[in-house]
This record gives sequence, C-alpha cells and structure tokens, in this order.
Amino acid sequence: MAAFVLGANPTVADQTAQFPIGTEIQDPRTAFSGNVIRYVKANGTIAVNAAVRQDYTDETNEPHAMLATSATGQNVQGVSIAALSSSVTNNNVFGWITVKGKASVLTAAVAAAGSLLVTTATAGTLDDFATNTDVTAAIIASFSGPPIVSIDSSAATDGTLSVFIG
Repeated sequence: MAAFVLGANPTVADQTAQFPIGTEIQDPRTAFSGNVIRYVKANGTIAVNAAVRQDYTDETNEPHAMLATSATGQNVQGVSIAALSSSVTNNNVFGWITVKGKASVLTAAVAAAGSLLVTTATAGTLDDFATNTDVTAAIIASFSGPPIVSIDSSAATDGTLSVFIG
C-alpha cells in the first residue's frame, strides 16, 4: 500500500523534481482519500485532467516520463492532476497523476455510467467504447494499463467526466 509523503501537493507542478520520479503515495487531498498518485515527468504539454501515456522515447526517465494521449488504442497510465508542460517558457515538468481511484478526465462526449473509456485522437481526451468503434482500442484499454470506467453519466461544463481508475 502506498504511504503518505510530507510536503506532497498534487495540484502544483514543479520546475525541478521534488520527489523521486515514480514515487507512489496516497493522495493527501481529503476528497480523494484512498487514491494512489504517482510522481512523473512531463515530456510535452499535458492539460489538467488529461489522460496520459508513457513516453517510450525517453530512455533516461522511463517508465515515468509521460505525454498526453494522442491517438486511439494507446495505453493510459493515469490522469494528470495539474497542468504539466515541458515548454521552455513554463517548464513545470514534474507533477502527480492519479493511477488508482476517483478522478476527473477530459471527455469527448457523455458516457454512460459503467462505460469503459478509450483514448481518442484529441490530446488527453477519452471516450466510451460504444462511441469509438476501434476494437483494438477497447482491447488495449481492457488488458493493458489500469481500466478507466465512467462513474457519472453527465459531463461537467468544463468537458470532464468523473471516472474510476482501476
């Protein structure tokens, strides 16, 4: 079981690593009690609540270097808690992703509660398999990485959907 770590603030992106990359802890936020979060490095721009995937080109920081999902059939590693960017002007490249528990994720459309969600071509955005007919995407979502399931059938006004990451 993941432990608590003093000083961890999942809603803040860091310009320099504050914890070892890959550290997993219990989410310290009261509303997310029981969630497990992981400290990662962003290798691109990742919006808040974006689904993220592993960046296999970063041999130094694998398996904890992340990019926003960007195509159907990608393996989701978790959901970003804060906006992360490796751009030169911002450079907030380190932060936390939810890897187990309740989260909000960017969504392409409303998904029925209990729907398995899969990646789309829109950065960091998921959609339900009923809408996305790519069978490969569903197989990847079902068997690799943690499954992400909708727990709410109405999307929020900010384009997110409540999900359980399993």
